[in-house]
Amino acid sequence: IGGSQRIQIPVRQRGIYIETEQQELSFNATGGSLDLEVLSNTSWIVSSVPAWISVSPINGEGDGKVTVTAQDNPNTASRSGIIHITQSGLSIDIAITVNQAGKTFDVNTTVLNFEDKQGTQTVGILTDGTWIAQTNDAWITLSPLSATGNSMLTVSVAENTNDSERTGQVIVSMGDKTSAISVVQKGKYFTVSNSFLTFTSKGGSLNIAVTSNDAWTAQIENCPAWLHLSSTSGSGNIDVKVTASDNPSVNSRSATIVFQTTHNQNIKVLVTQNARYLTVDTREVLFYSKGATSEAITVSTDGTYSISCSDTWLSVNQSGNTFTVTATENTTTDARIGYIIIALTDLEEGS
Repeated sequence: IGGSQRIQIPVRQRGIYIETEQQELSFNATGGSLDLEVLSNTSWIVSSVPAWISVSPINGEGDGKVTVTAQDNPNTASRSGIIHITQSGLSIDIAITVNQAGKTFDVNTTVLNFEDKQGTQTVGILTDGTWIAQTNDAWITLSPLSATGNSMLTVSVAENTNDSERTGQVIVSMGDKTSAISVVQKGKYFTVSNSFLTFTSKGGSLNIAVTSNDAWTAQIENCPAWLHLSSTSGSGNIDVKVTASDNPSVNSRSATIVFQTTHNQNIKVLVTQNARYLTVDTREVLFYSKGATSEAITVSTDGTYSISCSDTWLSVNQSGNTFTVTATENTTTDARIGYIIIALTDLEEGS
């Protein structure tokens, strides 16, 4: 009316599409089924799935629902894979990640110790899978040999009629995981209170109670100078004091004490001595440009140590086994890095 106006109306048309409401599906270890919603305006096909996954249906037209089923996962390791939904002749490829948790498996002990008499002990097994127990030692009996879920394994041993201690093994397995249980049974007439001794690097003394109705001798294999026995022979019950000297080293060390009766029963006691240790509860301190003093840092060690700074803009204030770090103001535009060096000073082999 007296003039004209031009109006443009955009017209858009969507192309062929295939979509899913979920990009990821998660299953527990026992498997099961979940629904996958497919949104599409064309035909589609499930072109590939992991070996432990099945789908139904494998194809469709337009919107649809696919039931995804995961098999039971017999292993403790989790697993994952990809489901691909495609259409032949088009570049459309929809990938859906499927994850499945692994089974739980835990055996509550690794060593069972028995007296020389016939005996029975139980081992707790925590799992949501099926486990199997076995042994190659004829004097060990297991019950049950297999079970599903949380259960108890009964380990029985026959009487040991020999003078020597004997050791066997029980293997409990579930899927891809195996747990070994050592079974140790004492022999007749001769026992010692400890089969393992551990000393700190500072050394000291520990007792081994010898119980016997026979004469016995004791010696340290290879005669290391750092280990000493208060008695090397005796008869009947006695406490043998084992003394380790200081180990000012970054290396641990070990020795074996051999007890032997006149009836040729041998018992070995493994003696280990730890190396010096040095740790701090903080490995990095961050300051702003104005500088400051850090919170107290704790040093843990069984040796003698020193603390030093790598740069003059850092200083250390030590109090007992703690210290603080103070940084001066940084008047430059560049960040700077310094180091606090905590070093053992009583080592024979360097710090």
